Amino acid sequence: ADKKLRELAIQLNNLNININLNELKQALVYYKKYKLKQEGMPGIIRERYIEVPIKDTDTNNDEKIISIKEEHVMGTRNYILSVDTPKKQLIYKPAYGM
Repeated sequence: ADKKLRELAIQLNNLNININLNELKQALVYYKKYKLKQEGMPGIIRERYIEVPIKDTDTNNDEKIISIKEEHVMGTRNYILSVDTPKKQLIYKPAYGM
């Protein structure tokens, strides 16, 4: 597992996220979302949002939390990583008494 985490740290460093193995071990999944694949072969796409604590080099190595989005088509070994947060959705409710 450490080997895969080291590879992930290299990928994140390529995205300009300075991170190491110990910081990745402290990461937490805080939001999951599933949707149907719209193009090509049918499938289910899992989106996970992961909080990763990193040291912010701009502010004297203070701890900072970033959000990483992982997209994965279930049943494959392909993962797409990006820096993103879940979008808030408006919930419409009926207005009574109008």
